[in-house]
Amino acid sequence: MSMHPDPSAALEKAIGLVQHGALEKAEALLRALLDRDPNLARAYNVLGVVQLQQGKFEEAEVSLLRAAQAAPADSRVHINLGKLYSTLLRTDDAERHLRESVRLAPDNADAHFNLAILLKELGRPREAEACLRRTIELEPRDSEAQYLLARLLLETLRFAEAEACYREAIRLRPDFAVARSDLAMVLLETGRQREAQESCREAIRIAPDFLRAWSNYVMCGQYDPDAPDGELLARARQAGQAVKAAASRFAAPLPPAAKPRARLSLGIVSGDLHHHPVGLFLLPLLRELERQGVQTTLYSNGSAIDEISEQLSGLAQWTDIAKLSDDQAWAQIRRDRPEVLIDLAGHTGNNRLALFAGRAAPVQLSWLGYFATTGTPNMDYVLMDPWHAPEGCESQFTERILRMPHTRFCFRPIDDAPAAALRPPVFERRHITFGSFNSIAKVNEQVIQAWSRVLHGTKGGRLVLKWRTLADASCRAELAAKFQRAGIGPDRLEFRPASGHAGLLADYGGIDIALDTFPFTGGQTSFEAAWMGVPVVTLAGARPVSRQTLCVLGNLGLEEFAAQTEEGFVERAIALARDTARLADLRRSLRQRMQGSPLMQAPEFARAFTDVLLNAAASV
Repeated sequence: MSMHPDPSAALEKAIGLVQHGALEKAEALLRALLDRDPNLARAYNVLGVVQLQQGKFEEAEVSLLRAAQAAPADSRVHINLGKLYSTLLRTDDAERHLRESVRLAPDNADAHFNLAILLKELGRPREAEACLRRTIELEPRDSEAQYLLARLLLETLRFAEAEACYREAIRLRPDFAVARSDLAMVLLETGRQREAQESCREAIRIAPDFLRAWSNYVMCGQYDPDAPDGELLARARQAGQAVKAAASRFAAPLPPAAKPRARLSLGIVSGDLHHHPVGLFLLPLLRELERQGVQTTLYSNGSAIDEISEQLSGLAQWTDIAKLSDDQAWAQIRRDRPEVLIDLAGHTGNNRLALFAGRAAPVQLSWLGYFATTGTPNMDYVLMDPWHAPEGCESQFTERILRMPHTRFCFRPIDDAPAAALRPPVFERRHITFGSFNSIAKVNEQVIQAWSRVLHGTKGGRLVLKWRTLADASCRAELAAKFQRAGIGPDRLEFRPASGHAGLLADYGGIDIALDTFPFTGGQTSFEAAWMGVPVVTLAGARPVSRQTLCVLGNLGLEEFAAQTEEGFVERAIALARDTARLADLRRSLRQRMQGSPLMQAPEFARAFTDVLLNAAASV
């Protein structure tokens, strides 16, 4: 008489195998168990989990439905069906099963947590937040729930609450590197650059191969006025080595070069191919490249799809790589064989620098969405211009510098941009209104001191700041306190939250002079201020990101508004505030100046762009 192992013991052994990643052994054991007893609901449930992890979705559904039929009151089965249907994007079925799991086990934190994940993905933040708060109430030590709640709170612009949740997640789990890295970006966006860098360093110490933490660390340094250029370069090199190590598992020599094509073929990798500065600056170029017959493939690494995405996808081949692993995306690009692969992210969010470290194309370059060296091995070039990267700055880059003749940006206003106001508001208000619509991440202590000196030197002058973090009362209070310490009371400040793009541009009608941030100066913000007839006073530094506004002013023949020192910045802003006739003339003439400048000559920009790339390709 043959002896069979106890079913409970066999099931526990199978669960242990699953926990250790031995999925094939677990599946074999579970099938043997079910062959002997086809009514073991829990075995079907575990088998469904194994098949889900293996990507055998049809088999997983059969197994989990058998489990649900045998044990309809088991909430765990409904949780797993919810996970399966979420993966298959059958969201109605997913929600039905997850709500059933909550009904069956209202005190099961896991049931509430998984329902929260689905509701967040469905864009229902209030319901998701309620589920997460119930999860935490049931399981106060759930660091993952605290982390997900923090991310959800960020989506609804509740920065202080999000920070508190990130900190609680880290308190509960000190080695939570992802939470430390994400916390860094909250600290950065609320103007605490030093704390942000320290949080990144801790994340890297815990997880040295965590690429997002490395990118955040490199990115944060660009906002720090005291970080030496050599330190920034060293960080980028260190990050590049981490990216190289990640790419080593799939990197391979390029195949022999194909027969040269009659037309230039480009691949462009970006997570920002939507209503974002990258998407908006790319659009006029892509229109011209299509007219020139340049073959372009857009490799989209983002989830946002809008009217700008639709316009871009109509001008080039669109390939979604957001859900592909690095090695899968790399293989896809290798199959497509673009001659030049362009990265538009650098160390910003949703980057895929590992594709470049793995040498996905013969010629690779960084452009548009980033403003410094990436430090990434096999990134051959960085595309700059004489304003951003004058001769002599080569030591700031691991890449070779390619220079466009006038500008690295080609500007086109949004379709519903309003007309510029006819006159500066000073003529009605009898006082100067300064403004900055830049990210508060750029507003460091030195900027606050310089702006405050400008206000002290301008009788009755006021300052308007507009950014999304200013929707949070605690962020407004913290910023107001910093100005108060510089002697500027709340009566001279106005804080505005973000608005729609056209509304933001209309707000320039109430601004006489835009004050730039430093060392991270305005990019699209400075272009749009000028388009709306508002001159920008900037402090041009040595870093490329410190010279973005200088590029705008230089191409408009207005270098006089670019200072070289903080003292010069203050003096220029005060002098312009006193010259109301000049302000009136600029309000009338700036838009026309822009239209006639290299900043908006898309055909010429595109021709220069392709010439630069062809020369680069020929020299490799």
